[in-house]
Amino acid sequence: MRVLVAAPPKTGNVWLEKLLSSAFGLQWVREAPPLDYWVSSNAGGLREFLALDRFPEAAICHQHFWPSRELFDLAGEWNIALATTLRDPYDQFVSWYWYIQRFSSAFLAANDPGAVAIGKAIDDPEVLTLLATRFGRFLDQGGAWLESRRSLIVRYEDLQSRPAEVIGYAGEQWGLPQVLPADQAIALASADALRQLSPDLRLHVRAARIGDWREHLTEQHLEIFRTHHRERIERLGYLVQ
Repeated sequence: MRVLVAAPPKTGNVWLEKLLSSAFGLQWVREAPPLDYWVSSNAGGLREFLALDRFPEAAICHQHFWPSRELFDLAGEWNIALATTLRDPYDQFVSWYWYIQRFSSAFLAANDPGAVAIGKAIDDPEVLTLLATRFGRFLDQGGAWLESRRSLIVRYEDLQSRPAEVIGYAGEQWGLPQVLPADQAIALASADALRQLSPDLRLHVRAARIGDWREHLTEQHLEIFRTHHRERIERLGYLVQ
């Protein structure tokens, strides 16, 4: 069985990948299938990825795919189990902002809309506009996965508070036997352990905390969330601040 973490950006994809790969002995494929997140939601890149044998049996990888008939058909054809991470939108936005700062060259190379935030303070008018006009796509994607009922939903907050239960539930749903005890898998997937794996992950894994947004967001941000994203936040099951 293959496992694909198909989820919005900055919701704990890498954390879940490492946790499940350690617990169930899955090869962690660090390369992602190609996808233009802002333009396309099709799964053609995954089909090519599979055909080239870049996603072998007993492996796990992630990409920010949306739920679609094409993706579900591929999952059935190639024996792929789907998982989706969700996260408090306030923490998710802060994580996205800092990711842009740390990987600015990638955002520039991809001509990603997030590049407007490079080098700017989190309360800069352009960053506030980014929150109002672009961030909603992340939340819509999470809502679409939640309502599809075709993926195992894992909340970032549960990865923090009850990771052993996440492992146990995933194993039951997919019929996968554990190859490591939960405590060992959890230790291997801790923020500190992930940072030690590569320079890329040292930058990728920042605070790894719940409620980190309280140290960064202002009333201006909160008003944008209320005005532009209230229904999206509630759809995901989180509180509007």
